[in-house]
Amino acid sequence: MKLSDCDKLFEKITSTSEPETIASSFRELFDFYPLINYLIGRGKLFYRGQKSTSEGFPSADRLHYPPADNAEAGRLNNKGEPCLYAATRQTTVFSELNAKEDDYIHLVGLRMRPKKSIRLIAIGDLFHVHKTGYTRSLGKDPNGELSRILNRTDKELATNIIYVDAFLSELLADKNAKESDYLKTRILTSIAYEKIGAQGMFYPSVQDHVGMNLAVLSEAYFSNIHMVCSRVVKIKKVHSYGFYDYEIIRSCEGINELGRFVWSKEPSVRHEILFNLTQEEVDFANTKEEDPNGLLDLMSFARGRRIR
Repeated sequence: MKLSDCDKLFEKITSTSEPETIASSFRELFDFYPLINYLIGRGKLFYRGQKSTSEGFPSADRLHYPPADNAEAGRLNNKGEPCLYAATRQTTVFSELNAKEDDYIHLVGLRMRPKKSIRLIAIGDLFHVHKTGYTRSLGKDPNGELSRILNRTDKELATNIIYVDAFLSELLADKNAKESDYLKTRILTSIAYEKIGAQGMFYPSVQDHVGMNLAVLSEAYFSNIHMVCSRVVKIKKVHSYGFYDYEIIRSCEGINELGRFVWSKEPSVRHEILFNLTQEEVDFANTKEEDPNGLLDLMSFARGRRIR
């Protein structure tokens, strides 16, 4: 297959609204295009948020994915089949919510439960590694593995793979996808999950330049992921390029047995308060209390111990 053959398949996908034609074209691409995927464990911290009042929401239920009866078709999910959408950075959440000055945002941080992991597809990482040497989803090419995949592949095939990766990444980030009820991205996601057996996907943020989002299937979310931090922030000013001035209004110390947030008397402005830590993580975090890189070190500490 040559680049011109890829172009023909791209044209089939973008020029029609016939589901079978779209699906068969994706399957033809996936016959030679490797769906890069990662087994993500305890180390990563992801963020989700919703606009709220200055009080935030009383319980964690409001920050999970919507119930099936209320789940509309989304970029990576069908109607009635909810999934959890999150981002790799807090400011990407602000951009996705189209946050304005004086908006209040209730943010929560999410992590894999101890000794749990899920498999996430990362479309666009091969193209990004080819152009920059690092991935958008993980921030690095683990052990240079993606570069090695491309280097040991026939040159013409490797070029085709990168070309397809760039196309699929652009398709997932299409700002106009909602106009067609996200038909193409929903079909892409369904076929990709079917082929790999993944439980979620990284994809480029539509609103935040170089920002990354992820979607996780609902059945994988509750069994593998839990909330580890929660705060309410007020947007003070919106700048260009995804920059925000914001103030921390409320900080959460934990979630009680009824699923309600337990708020601190005063917001923590120096450190992000994490809960649902293992005792080993608590002991390590206590050694980093005054370290500005303490959170990064904790994530690395957990990542090194996720599989035993």
